[in-house]
Amino acid sequence: KMSRSPEYNLLITNEVKGLVHFKENNLCVPQVYFQGQIQGLSYVCEEMLVGVPLGKSSEVDVLPFLITYNASVKKNKKIKIGSIVDVFTSIQSEYGEFVQTVELLKGRMNEEVWLAPQHGDVTYKNLIQVGERVYFIDFENFNVRPIWGLDVVHYLTRITNAYSKERDVSETLRLFVESIRKNPSYTTGIEERELENIFLLDLFFEILQKNFFKRHMEISPLMQKIWSL
Repeated sequence: KMSRSPEYNLLITNEVKGLVHFKENNLCVPQVYFQGQIQGLSYVCEEMLVGVPLGKSSEVDVLPFLITYNASVKKNKKIKIGSIVDVFTSIQSEYGEFVQTVELLKGRMNEEVWLAPQHGDVTYKNLIQVGERVYFIDFENFNVRPIWGLDVVHYLTRITNAYSKERDVSETLRLFVESIRKNPSYTTGIEERELENIFLLDLFFEILQKNFFKRHMEISPLMQKIWSL
């Protein structure tokens, strides 16, 4: 993997840190052979896995593995949701979904979540089955969304299909929680209110990174601050 321009070198740094961290915690990841820079662009040479990429149809089958993984993640410390939202006060937008998400988070500013190392983008596309083992790949978002439980919640938002731009955010949240309640196999061990908080923060981060992609140079340094709160 190689950065496409110097301002994206941080993604390669995140990739290597994530691979090292997950391996140290006995999770399956590609081996890192070497890393460096060519003409100011960072790169990393990784093992090419020979396995089966998970498909959409296999999402639910892997969920117990991810719930077990989530339970094993060491929590760092509690922080208030308000301290996260405050990091991004300079980001102003009239984009409806962003405004709704911020308003819902503002109603929870004094509630707490746990900081913890996270992959940051766990979907079936970033998991590969190699024999009996499931490997994590693509760590560009490692510790960019470092909220305990976010990896499994992010994965569940894809399984439940609760998210839709055609619905307002409060309705999306309600449908997500209802889906978790109705399906015992979706039980994560996370209390419902905390589940809601993680869902909203994940959506908040998703909007910042994807919908506001052209503001990457402004938003990326702010995302990096969350871990040091």
